[in-house]
Amino acid sequence: MNTFILIAGPSGVGKTTLLQRLKKDFGLKETLSLTTRERRPTDSDECYRFVTDEEFNAADLVERTMFNGHQYGTSTQDIDNSDILVADLVGCKMI
Repeated sequence: MNTFILIAGPSGVGKTTLLQRLKKDFGLKETLSLTTRERRPTDSDECYRFVTDEEFNAADLVERTMFNGHQYGTSTQDIDNSDILVADLVGCKMI
């Protein structure tokens, strides 16, 4: 596992704003979270990796959470290939 920046906090505190600034100013790469929720028309391949429940449960995850009946998590592979991880407080405690 490489060294990475963990940005954690509750919803609405500015995690995404900080993430975008770090990516822009320093060229850092963020993790791509897995989710079992359905893709929305506005979703790009850069926001989530959309997987089935079976794929999610088989993944080697460093953190996971449930939100609105859908699973979200970060795989070990994504951590190894990234510089920044954004997590909620539940995910941060797991890490």
